[in-house]
Amino acid sequence: KQWYQRRVRGTPHISPPDQTNQAVMLSLITLLVVIAASTADQETGNRKQETGDRKQETALKFGADTRSYIWMTPNMTALEYSYTVCSWVKRMRDGYGIDQVWLSYIGRKDYEIAISDVGRYYAFKRLVVNRAETAPRTVGQWHHFCATWNGTRAILYYDGTPLGSEYLGDYHRLTYNGSLVLGKLVTNWGPTNLTYFGGELYDLNIYKYLSPSTVKEMFVQGRCSNFSQTFRPDQIVISWDSILRHRRHGNISEVYLDCPRNDTESLWDFLYGDQFYMRIISDDLIGNLTIFGLLEEFEGHRIDDNLIEHLKKHHEIEIMKNAWDVLYDTRYYNKIITKDLVEHTAARWSMLREFKGHRIDDNLIMHLKRHHDNKNSRI
Repeated sequence: KQWYQRRVRGTPHISPPDQTNQAVMLSLITLLVVIAASTADQETGNRKQETGDRKQETALKFGADTRSYIWMTPNMTALEYSYTVCSWVKRMRDGYGIDQVWLSYIGRKDYEIAISDVGRYYAFKRLVVNRAETAPRTVGQWHHFCATWNGTRAILYYDGTPLGSEYLGDYHRLTYNGSLVLGKLVTNWGPTNLTYFGGELYDLNIYKYLSPSTVKEMFVQGRCSNFSQTFRPDQIVISWDSILRHRRHGNISEVYLDCPRNDTESLWDFLYGDQFYMRIISDDLIGNLTIFGLLEEFEGHRIDDNLIEHLKKHHEIEIMKNAWDVLYDTRYYNKIITKDLVEHTAARWSMLREFKGHRIDDNLIMHLKRHHDNKNSRI
């Protein structure tokens, strides 16, 4: 360009650039472009891998106010005639008079989907399932919800079992360009008061219609199984991965689950759970961990709701209310109590006495996994 300008202006004795040098420069530029593109692809792949790993262990905790929510405007065209919304839900507020809505979708006229954590399901602004007074429920524990609509009938599932259903006819259509809100109820007149969720969500996905058997299997596999990854990409319209990437409003934080982080699960991975991670090891904490020694008298029993309720009623530990709720974890729930289960859980937890006063952080967990793990006695 400089040579051309000087030539036009009549600047004397300016030679055109050497053709060989031009070729070399072009080759270098091409090489730099290829390297930059390759680096960008690698970084994108790393980000995808990072997000994929994060997806397996990250839940979202919503603040206890109406300002904590996620607002999305997805393309719902594929769900116009049928849909299935599934999520693991941990409710943190007691009381059932107010809808604690964890998902709402507002269409052309008003909200077309609203699901609460107490057994209420609204479809096309109609309360199709209302089991808030009779549905089993616990505060601070994970439960699985699925709300489906097959074009005519709406069904709400709780832990794999239908809570109720209603026939709506075949004239309803889901608005394809509405707004999806997680964390509170939104209507056509705007956000409502006192309807914030304030709990935790994990692995929330919106699918094309899923059969009752698939919904049941999703619960049976458990929240640590990554069952949602077995679906084809075209079956999931809105994924948990996309939700984690989306902008958050208010006080929404990421929390780690008490699930194994890889295929080679360690006996100490339970310490990543909310009730242990970053806590100071004390006599009270260690005392709570030895509750498994009390299970010896129930050898041969299955760890189900009836057993857990019995333990909570007659064997509750005063220093930590509802200590037995840990049995709802998929590592123990629905397992048969054996001597091996009792001995190894109680024994490994009592090892923490030598670390009294330490904080349960990554350094301590890595030390335990390296020097105090017994992989031959996994539960």
